[in-house]
Amino acid sequence: MDYDRADLQQLLLGYANLGTNSEQTERMREVLKNAGAESRYDMLMKIRSEAAKCTPIHRAAAWNDRESTRHMLAGFSTDQRHMILKIQNQGAKTAAHFAAQEGHTEMLFCLLHDLSSGHRFEILKLQDVDGNTALHDAAICKDVNALGILLAAVTPEHKDQLLRIKNNRHKTVEKISKLPELSYRYSQWNSLGLKYANQVIRELEEAVKMLTAKNAKQAAEIEQWNQRAEELEKQVPRPYDEISSTKLIGDCTETNSQTIKHLKDLVQEQAEELRKLKEANVEMLKMMRGSMRLKRFSSSTSVEYKQTDF
Repeated sequence: MDYDRADLQQLLLGYANLGTNSEQTERMREVLKNAGAESRYDMLMKIRSEAAKCTPIHRAAAWNDRESTRHMLAGFSTDQRHMILKIQNQGAKTAAHFAAQEGHTEMLFCLLHDLSSGHRFEILKLQDVDGNTALHDAAICKDVNALGILLAAVTPEHKDQLLRIKNNRHKTVEKISKLPELSYRYSQWNSLGLKYANQVIRELEEAVKMLTAKNAKQAAEIEQWNQRAEELEKQVPRPYDEISSTKLIGDCTETNSQTIKHLKDLVQEQAEELRKLKEANVEMLKMMRGSMRLKRFSSSTSVEYKQTDF
């Protein structure tokens, strides 16, 4: 609705301008749940804070507000997430810059985990006005876990390219961190990824329980209504017109006709059997007569033969 859209715009703008309290933030999350993905995407692409031109995603990353971030980005395609997360504020910083410089490793995972490796690289190579990438900011803070998350998010080839990027002071990430070697930190990445995945699973399980309970309640209500409808149907008397004498006479007539037809068929079948039996008897009589003639003929021939033989 237009009113809801305007309300959400005001809430997101206040959030970006650091002008919301916990109650307003909670209300913003509820409105975000009901807003469509396209509507949210359009707002997040346009809304900027007055001072530093930050988006609501920048603020959420700085405050480690993962719940609001998930509601803002819910239902977005990979390309849409990429477009939102590569937005730079007035100081050319992305949301990944904010999360890295604050050491919010779980937020970094939340921002990057649904992107392709190529999209992650495109975001992480972006430099602010000082020439620093998100990796530079993590190195400046000496946050090894954040560095592990960011480096594990890209391919080895992209990792090498990111580590060679120099800021305006001609310093690379390795030079700033003063670490002899930066590994992928797969253990940190996997443990944080597992923690985040378990959190998502718990939220989904709660949602399934709520839906199951809601469906069970609705099913019980439907069953009660069905039973009530059956009881009412039994109580309502059937009108006499439905069982009229005309219909009964017609049913009886039809039944009698069927019975007469069945009896006629039986009579015809018996007549046919009698006819066949008659024919069989006639044939049998013919055979008996023929046999008798044959016996007489055989007798007379035998006598004559014997007389000739003697």
